[in-house]
Amino acid sequence: MKKLVIFDFDGTIADSKKLYVEIIRTSLLKALFLYPKSRIVKALGPKLNATLQNLNIAPKLRKKLSKEINSWITEKAASLKVCPYAAQTLKKLKLRKQKMWHKTLMLDWLPIIAT
Repeated sequence: MKKLVIFDFDGTIADSKKLYVEIIRTSLLKALFLYPKSRIVKALGPKLNATLQNLNIAPKLRKKLSKEINSWITEKAASLKVCPYAAQTLKKLKLRKQKMWHKTLMLDWLPIIAT
């Protein structure tokens, strides 16, 4: 069986930006930082650490928040909807019994379940 790796640059397969922003905002609120969603969106970087750095979060706290945020994102990733234009291709690959893994810019590898 051929292996397939798909890199998702937000919006290719699943639009995860809203999820990231909401979870980052919630985590920051728990740490008593109040940022509007628009500020978090402007701070988004290629990695979570860069995003937190762009928000001027201290290095020690960034490490703690990163763990928490990544844990919540991994938990909630299954709730992401596949972008409509990608769903048909993923279904075809699933019919071929192709195993797929999804790589986002901030998450570790997650299995893709084509619905």
